[in-house]
Amino acid sequence: MLDKTSLVIAIKKCTKVRDLKTIHAHAIRVGPSQDIFLAGSLIESAAVTLPSYHVAYAHSIFSSTQHQNLFTWNTIIRGYSSSNSPIKAMALYKDMLLSGISPNTFTLGFVLKACCKFAEMGVGKMLKVGPLTVKLFKLVNNPEIATLKELLRSSQD
Repeated sequence: MLDKTSLVIAIKKCTKVRDLKTIHAHAIRVGPSQDIFLAGSLIESAAVTLPSYHVAYAHSIFSSTQHQNLFTWNTIIRGYSSSNSPIKAMALYKDMLLSGISPNTFTLGFVLKACCKFAEMGVGKMLKVGPLTVKLFKLVNNPEIATLKELLRSSQD
């Protein structure tokens, strides 16, 4: 039976999602799957580290974790900010704020990246090009950020 440290080391060595899922299944069988450190390693590997990102799988791990911390929030937001679904990173940022977790500079960087990626996907044509970064950054720092509609409306002022 592997202990928590051995499981984390095995997770770090994974290069395929199949291997990661095997380790995750083992952790569920032997009990430490709710450990925040182990969950964070699983989320990081699936969302950020594996060669082809598996953000949906990472999100399922994140959602099943009882107590998310700043690292797990940042990791799942980071994963979505690099994915084809950057709007989910912005929605998760809002959820993080509502859960009472305060962002740090990493969080804000990941959310800004998601905003820029979303703009690159075609919605950016609706935004002013010159002040885009400044206006998006003001919104990222605003805990009241609610919807993409608000984001777009604010950036057109």
